[in-house]
Amino acid sequence: MKQQRKSTLNSLFPLNNFIKETNFIKKGYRVAIITGGNSQAVKQALMSLGIDDIFLAQSDKLQCYKDYIYENQLNEEEIVYMGDDLPDYEVMKREGIAACPNNAAHEIKQISIYFQPKWR
Repeated sequence: MKQQRKSTLNSLFPLNNFIKETNFIKKGYRVAIITGGNSQAVKQALMSLGIDDIFLAQSDKLQCYKDYIYENQLNEEEIVYMGDDLPDYEVMKREGIAACPNNAAHEIKQISIYFQPKWR
């Protein structure tokens, strides 16, 4: 089994570009982060992008996801979930749209319908 990646500031650069280039937050879309990492520096960087819903140190991403959609009365069919590693797999199987970066784990790429392009 492939070793999980840790969330670091360097791992945020593609997300940073993605958020800025798509203008999701400015357009009013809700963006939430569910990560197994527990870096306060990563949390601060995400907050600086305008992301308020940040869930650190999540060993069960699926349960966190279920709680989040229930508490916020969201419809699963309208959610885009971007993941890159095996802990994202179970959530991504449920989504309306599963997306991943180009460097995602092979298993994640197999269930994704959108691949984030390489950033300049």
